[in-house]
Parts: sequence; structure tokens; C-alpha cells
Amino acid sequence: MSHSDAEIVDLRQAPEFLALVANRIWQTWWEADGYTLADVVTALEDVSKAVDHPFTLVAVRQRQFLGTVTSIMDDIGARPDWGPCLAALWVEPEARGEGLGDALMHAVSQRLSAQGFERVYLSAKPKMRAYYLLRGWTMIDSDIDKDHQDVFMRLLTPCHDGAAER
Repeated sequence: MSHSDAEIVDLRQAPEFLALVANRIWQTWWEADGYTLADVVTALEDVSKAVDHPFTLVAVRQRQFLGTVTSIMDDIGARPDWGPCLAALWVEPEARGEGLGDALMHAVSQRLSAQGFERVYLSAKPKMRAYYLLRGWTMIDSDIDKDHQDVFMRLLTPCHDGAAER
């Protein structure tokens, strides 16, 4: 299967996935730092209350959850002025290799461009460096924060007629 039969929707329009998205974010990034699942649920609920930004997107196929990504203003503790950020990119293991990660990143880029942003940032563990470099991200810093993360940036193409280009 390819990502072409998957749909990417705002979590606000698919609230039935909020608990599942919270669980993935908690297990992957927040649990080790001592946060509770309830902390993540609260954070996602706060994101869902925003009008334009921040936002969380989910990839679904036939109402089955495939992946998620969030855009928030500040996700790089040591560089709070670098934003907006693409954060918490997750694709379910059984859906990996279908291009869903690329589709989710592209959807965030389109939406941010439509909102007038000129660039987007993300931080990732060094083991993910090749993944992001191969997808057109530029590494602008490394060894950031306690996890020694790399920081990447991508320029956004201005929207024309409601669509951004990569």
C-alpha cells in the first residue's frame, strides 16, 4: 500500500484519535522525562483549542490511525526563538515505508506556509540525521539539549492559490 490511499486530517476533526496520539507521544518522548499520559492529553487538548497554530495532524486509512505530527511554536529548549517547529512525527510501525512521514511533513509545511511562516524547524536524535537530510532538511545545529539532538530547518515556499510547493 502507499500513502496515496491515506487521508491527513486535523486532530480537531478526528478527536476519536486524541487518546491514541497522546499515547504514542507519551511512550516515545514524554514518559522517560517523568510526564504522565494525562500531561500529554492535556497538552494535546490545549493544541486543539487553538484556531490556526499550534495544530496536530493525523494520517488515517479507513478510519484506522497510521501516524501523527504536531506543529508548535517552541520545541527546541535551547533555542526557543526557532519556530514554528515540526514535532512528534510518528508513523505506526506497520505503516512505515509507505511515505506517510513525508506526507505528514509536507502537510505541516503547506499549512505553515499558508499561515505566512517562512521556515520550519525540528529537532531529532542524531540517529535520524540521514532521514531528514535525505528529505531536504538542512542541519543548522547539533548536540542540543540533554538528548544531544540535531536541529534542522527548511525554508517554506510561499503559498499560491492555497497550495504550497516543496
